[in-house]
Amino acid sequence: MNKGLVGIFEGNTKNQKTQMGVCSAQLYFTQRGYICHPTPPDCQCDWDIVIAKPFEEPLKVQIKTTGNRVSCGAYAVGLKDGGYVDDVCVKVPKDYDLLFGLDADGNECVWTKDELKEHKHSVHMKTSLARIEGL
Repeated sequence: MNKGLVGIFEGNTKNQKTQMGVCSAQLYFTQRGYICHPTPPDCQCDWDIVIAKPFEEPLKVQIKTTGNRVSCGAYAVGLKDGGYVDDVCVKVPKDYDLLFGLDADGNECVWTKDELKEHKHSVHMKTSLARIEGL
């Protein structure tokens, strides 16, 4: 069984899992007063949606989903895209402001890019309700 398609993702395709993450992020930010602007399909950029409020700078949001529970009991959100064989095959997103994560239990988490500076491969979902001040 694909360990990423567990919990709320079970019975869905990988593409549907991705769509669930994008929809959750759009709902999360819309409920906080942002207007969400998705990227065109397959634009291959480092962000999945742009969020904006009137008279504020827009923010680029990278969206990740995870069903990968690690030994400490938390879900790990992968920070790389693509294969993990070597660094040549791996794309590490760099051009974004916020990372939104959705885990297989339906928990949401948001990190600023600065919070992720020390994380190379993955970050664990925060145990408390993960809300960035002001978002």
